[in-house]
Amino acid sequence: MKKLLTLIALIALHSSTVMAQYYYVPHLTTSNTNPGNLNNDNEYPLGGGLPTGWTTVMTGQATTPATPAYSAVKALPFAFAFNGLPVTHYKVSTSGILTFDTATVVTVPSTSNGTLPSALIPNQSICLWGLETGTDLTGFTPAVVSKTFGTAPNRQHWIMYDGCHIPGTASSWSIWSIVLEESTNTIYIVDQRSSPSTTSLTLGVQIDASTATSVSGSPAVSSLSGTNATPTGNVYYEFNQGAQPAFDAAISAINLNDYLVLAQAPYTISARVENFGSTAISSLKLNYSIDGGATVTSTTISTNVPVFGAATVSHTSTWAPPSAATYSLTVWASDLNGNADMITANDNKTKPVIVVNDITQRTPLFEVFTSSTCGPCAAASPNLNGVLDANPDKFTAIKYQMNWPGTGDIYYNADGETRRGYYGISSIPNMFVDGVSKDEGSYTTAQLNAERAIPAFMNINAYYTMANQKVTVTGSIDPIADFGATTNLRMHIAVVERKTTGNVSSNGETEFHYVEQKMISNGSGTTITSLTSGTPYAITKTYTFPSTNTVEEFTDLLVVVFVQNNATKEVYQSSFATIPSSTPNSDGPGNGIVKLFPNPANDQNVLMYQLKENRQVRVSVYNLLGERVFFADAGMMTAGAHQQPINLAGQPAGLYTIQLDLGGVVHTTRMVKAER
Repeated sequence: MKKLLTLIALIALHSSTVMAQYYYVPHLTTSNTNPGNLNNDNEYPLGGGLPTGWTTVMTGQATTPATPAYSAVKALPFAFAFNGLPVTHYKVSTSGILTFDTATVVTVPSTSNGTLPSALIPNQSICLWGLETGTDLTGFTPAVVSKTFGTAPNRQHWIMYDGCHIPGTASSWSIWSIVLEESTNTIYIVDQRSSPSTTSLTLGVQIDASTATSVSGSPAVSSLSGTNATPTGNVYYEFNQGAQPAFDAAISAINLNDYLVLAQAPYTISARVENFGSTAISSLKLNYSIDGGATVTSTTISTNVPVFGAATVSHTSTWAPPSAATYSLTVWASDLNGNADMITANDNKTKPVIVVNDITQRTPLFEVFTSSTCGPCAAASPNLNGVLDANPDKFTAIKYQMNWPGTGDIYYNADGETRRGYYGISSIPNMFVDGVSKDEGSYTTAQLNAERAIPAFMNINAYYTMANQKVTVTGSIDPIADFGATTNLRMHIAVVERKTTGNVSSNGETEFHYVEQKMISNGSGTTITSLTSGTPYAITKTYTFPSTNTVEEFTDLLVVVFVQNNATKEVYQSSFATIPSSTPNSDGPGNGIVKLFPNPANDQNVLMYQLKENRQVRVSVYNLLGERVFFADAGMMTAGAHQQPINLAGQPAGLYTIQLDLGGVVHTTRMVKAER
């Protein structure tokens, strides 16, 4: 029995020794995001826009520097193992330490951070050592908050140091998180937002006073995330239990467009391969599968993927889809230097690929966040204005005036603020082209042409009228590809003024272009539940400006309509709306439409037309789906002026096409039925 107990003890000791370590993976991906993409919340301080669902673990202290202190003990929401041993509770300190050693009474580490391992840090701890949750000079309310994302057994528990700062650094603020992942027992440290960049943090995991794993550069790790309030700017470090495997490759991106034109097949499939193993990869095989079907394996490919490095690898066989459809493409690497991948959980990358029969010209959308009190904005604007002026009819543009710096711009409004929050902007000037951040001050015509070269898969045919400060927008979004059932698509309509001068302030600019005056209905847009190829999506929106407004000239207004993926922020297509014509060409002098009145109309409208000679006259009205909703056979009409009443009672508001058939010669015009 004694020998058996000794054997058990030795086995336990051996297991503990094997597990008594972590290795960390530095940030490798080119597309910044959160680990696993479970947390898509915007990153704002407590009381300053923090999304719902976060629970306060501890609030900041009203002194600087903060007196080191621990929070109350908090329970974990799921089973988790630290260093191979189960833990159920944790507590955090004002100095950036999370510890699972909740029972031991220890001195709280100060914010004066150092290297790991350290006798100042309790056992079983994760360190953001060097942050402080005391009051600073930024107006933020520092706090530690928590929230759980996902569903069992794949949840993540986030503990976020929110709006904290570096001691002794005036007007600094920083947001970092410690993330615990269910089932995998992986620990992540996420660099979310900082201004200015922090430069004195110790990041790592400490098992005890003699064993720890630190991020390279500790105790002076710098923030890399910038000020972006969305997960797209985040950087994270991954800590895994045990020894680093010799061979471990993952696919972080599939380099194939989301939408492909069938006539351009076959396609080359390439992928970004990342090496998490301890051995550099000099050769591998790339594999792909379509819709879960047969595996297509490449020949052996020579490459160079260093440890914790990445490389782009192309498959040696191309893919030729049989027809236009939506396909699920899965890619993975194998035969790493002739060896099997030792960690399979991160091998596969899957993405939907939509193959279409046709494409259309993309019109890039420029969204600029600016202000008449912003000096750098004045310096950047002339460059962009020059590019746009040199490329008429090749773009759409919206400029959102902000209420800062200082007093800000008097044309600031809530819709622009909504768009600012959507993009997570905290500094201006700031510009997005089709949802991607670009530099306004250095943007070039070559970049504009590159944006236009990206294929689009929908057309926007939009029209607007202005009457008594009421804007009526009608038309259709015409997809040439299936976008499927989704809640991510948004239609946005922005009323902009071509040029304003009434908001001139302190930055030296004397006029401002494409100034947003209203987004209909608001800055969040209208959800489109699905778009199907060949089926138009009707546009019917109205807005009446109140008597008190910032519009300088109602005759100088333009309307921008665009469709955006609310999750990825990609703008699929945009268009300036046009004024519908009421005087199309005639088939000879004296024949054709003279006037349509009123336009827009409610239920009743009158079509006035002129005949040079006797003609058989028929009038048809069609909706956006091509359905005829009104028909009148006036019979043989004599030469001269005539009127045809049109009744659209019972029809929805929107854009309609009128066809005037004069003995087989058809004239068309458009009319708008306004909302009541």
